[in-house]
Amino acid sequence: MHRPSRRSMIEALLEREARQQPSAQAAGAGSAGDGDATTIAFPSPSRVNAVWRQKVIRWYFAVVAALRRQHAAAAAAVVVVAGPSAEGSSCVNPFDRAMVHVSASLLDNYLASLPTEKALRYKRDCAAYQLLATTCLLLGMRLARHDLFEDRAEEGGGGGGGGIQRGQPGLRRAKTHMTNMNEVPKTKTIATAVSKEPSVAIPTAATILRISAAPKSISERHVLAMVRELTGSRAFPRSRVVLALDYVRALSSSATRVASASYSADGGGHDDDDEDEDLPVSLGPDDAEEARRLADLALVGDAYLPPCRPGVLACAVVSLALSRSAFRTSSSTADVVRRCVRRSVFGPSGAEDPDLVRAARGIESNLRLLRATMTTTTTTVAPAAHLIPLEDD
Repeated sequence: MHRPSRRSMIEALLEREARQQPSAQAAGAGSAGDGDATTIAFPSPSRVNAVWRQKVIRWYFAVVAALRRQHAAAAAAVVVVAGPSAEGSSCVNPFDRAMVHVSASLLDNYLASLPTEKALRYKRDCAAYQLLATTCLLLGMRLARHDLFEDRAEEGGGGGGGGIQRGQPGLRRAKTHMTNMNEVPKTKTIATAVSKEPSVAIPTAATILRISAAPKSISERHVLAMVRELTGSRAFPRSRVVLALDYVRALSSSATRVASASYSADGGGHDDDDEDEDLPVSLGPDDAEEARRLADLALVGDAYLPPCRPGVLACAVVSLALSRSAFRTSSSTADVVRRCVRRSVFGPSGAEDPDLVRAARGIESNLRLLRATMTTTTTTVAPAAHLIPLEDD
């Protein structure tokens, strides 16, 4: 099956992002969205306990990392039993950073949609915030897994995006609320059907509570009630959640290229057949991974970064990743790189929008400070305990 061009992938992302922004902003009276095209519905700092949020995001990374290790161990066991022939399997580990980013998006958008009085409850009531955070992780993992397997089906010739329930029984989008979000799929997923390898199931509510050593005040019944409340809210996405990671993926290629300057690990140029010449920027594997790490940092960082659209965040993380890339030449100044990145994401007309330029530079500046003061982490420590204390720090 022919892979869509990178420009068409970017245009599809922008279209979905534009559709999800108005509904999110309309849902939240106290959101940051005020008509600026660069902002999103996001709880203002006065309505969020930034310390709790940071600990929750770190906990998200810890849980997903632990599950990723379990999945990798299961796959390695298959290789041991089946022999070297199993090493060529196409199984993809579904537990990756996208699960954390989707979960964080659910958490932020839901809080932005609430009336001020109810939102402040989640700033002051630790148990309530723990319950909401746990529920967002449960839903975020299932949404991200569904999207991953849908991508796999499309890349493997399994059809277009119309197959909403493909690979994840009971998962419904669009006009209906999501249902059966707590159930383990009863049939093989796309990953297991393709690879014939065992996989680690997406945890149910009970499993998440157990592996996170959640306080007794949070029960499976509480989580399932919160699932119904959250999926029934206007802030819950009715289509795929667009992330900065999606733009990084769309810009990824075999080698890094900015305008006429190109670089590849073997010292050669880029393959014209592998590039979309209408996009000024391509990200090689190393630079794409650095951009993804910076997107993680935007979630985990100590500073409370200003809210922005995924496309704007993508411009910031890609520009910053390229600022230290080995491709850099004397002809590619920082401003030229930024302009090329903006043109790649927003096109020639949107690239010079002053609000967009200002927002992307602001995010990039904050990320530079964060990168200088802390190490990006997707934490490899197993989640031995729920990471939000019952008392204030």
